[in-house]
Amino acid sequence: MRIGFLGTGGAFTDFRVNYHTNALVYSASGVVMIDCGGTAVQALKELGFDPSAVGDVIVTHVHSDHVGGIEQLAWERFYAGASGPRFDTTRLLTAPDVAPGLRATLAPGVDEITLSTGDVVRGGFDVLFHLKHIAPGTWNDLGDLRFRLVPVPHLVGAVVHKPSYGVEVEDAHGRV
Repeated sequence: MRIGFLGTGGAFTDFRVNYHTNALVYSASGVVMIDCGGTAVQALKELGFDPSAVGDVIVTHVHSDHVGGIEQLAWERFYAGASGPRFDTTRLLTAPDVAPGLRATLAPGVDEITLSTGDVVRGGFDVLFHLKHIAPGTWNDLGDLRFRLVPVPHLVGAVVHKPSYGVEVEDAHGRV
């Protein structure tokens, strides 16, 4: 396993200086992205990495610096792969309490979609994405990797509680 960061800039970015904090986990079975903020696809392209090679995105919480690039990643995977349209879905892995906000954030932007048959359909979220709920604290297999979501405080108060998770990843050689 190898981990590469696409940025370490936090919520506020300037393309000349920094990018959102997103990471790629490379393993023998493929590439997994941890979060996909608004700068993630640009960072991938600057590195010469084909965005369509990312099939799974682990989502820690719903803020644009963590999910703002998911729509573009999905469109790139669906329509614009290096060898042309692949019509691939993107799997989103997240906790059950994050999933409703993730769907509400992404669904309006992908409402209509043109399929490989040329048909235009409504409800594009369920065509572009496979949303999988991951129970926090449980280990989940992802090829030769295992990961789990670990609850972490982010925004907690009397008025707002933003569910948020860290990610623990391991393979046969170690854990991060």
